[in-house]
Amino acid sequence: MGAVNYKEIWIWIVKHIQKDNIKKLLGVEFIRTPSRSSIAEILAEVKYIELEKVFRIWINELVDISQLEQLAVDGKVMNGSSVNANKSTEVLNAVLANSGIILAHKKIADKSNEVPALRELIDELDDSFIYTFDAMNSKKNIK
Repeated sequence: MGAVNYKEIWIWIVKHIQKDNIKKLLGVEFIRTPSRSSIAEILAEVKYIELEKVFRIWINELVDISQLEQLAVDGKVMNGSSVNANKSTEVLNAVLANSGIILAHKKIADKSNEVPALRELIDELDDSFIYTFDAMNSKKNIK
């Protein structure tokens, strides 16, 4: 999708909201498309930890990870996440290396770095993955 602001999200919704696969995915049929301000209000209320739990359940239903998979983990700064000169949001992403599908995200705590977030992410995910990450996380006892 690649939408990075409310307007781009709204444009995507306008374009796709009436498609059958989107209706099935959401489990709801909209009578009319929500306004940009409604989308902003809805997203402002989203609790990211709860959203991540639901995302992981959903993605595990869609993706077969029964085989030993390589999971590439890297931290990224969220584009456009800095508001009123506050620090930008940083997120650790876990991506299946062969398919490019994101399996999980982990918000990096303010005034921290990827290392503690990676430890938490590995604890939360399956030990059957082969993890790859950048040199910053290459310490003797990452777990």
